[in-house]
Amino acid sequence: MCPCTFMPHESDGLTQAQLKTRAAMQGALLDAAVDGIVVIDQRGQVLLFNHAAELLFGYRATEVVGHNVAMLLPAGYAHLQAYAEGGKAHIIGIGRDVQGRRKNGDVFPMYLSVGETLTEQGRIFVGICHDLSSYEQALINRHNAEKRYRDIVESRQALRPAWTASSWPTRPWAGGQPIDRP
Repeated sequence: MCPCTFMPHESDGLTQAQLKTRAAMQGALLDAAVDGIVVIDQRGQVLLFNHAAELLFGYRATEVVGHNVAMLLPAGYAHLQAYAEGGKAHIIGIGRDVQGRRKNGDVFPMYLSVGETLTEQGRIFVGICHDLSSYEQALINRHNAEKRYRDIVESRQALRPAWTASSWPTRPWAGGQPIDRP
């Protein structure tokens, strides 16, 4: 179960039992999510890494929590740093296709949507990571199938004889009537 450090305090008027139930529900939601959920602080330090993120990136949560999110991204992703320093949001609240980096070093396509919230600990960012590998493979397969189809059509047209009206074959047994054109 995912450790959740963003739970309400007792000052919210909840009993210990209610707080425990809420924490269990939050943990269950994080564990049941099919997409990777990565929570980081404004310095880029990973605070939470759910089970789906473990499967997606190949790391155990204990290997990632406390480290910089840069370990999950190929070089060149400085969007968070620029945003934290007062720049324009390139991904916050928008979501877009980016690349992720697995523990074994493989780079893969993913859709990343990032939300931002303010907690007592400061600003945090919640990233939802959806693997696009199978989608991109399907696009490649579709492109290859379309190319094969075009090649077949083009080769069929190239094999078709260029008959003219005077050279169109006829049916001698039918009084010389032309054979139906394809």
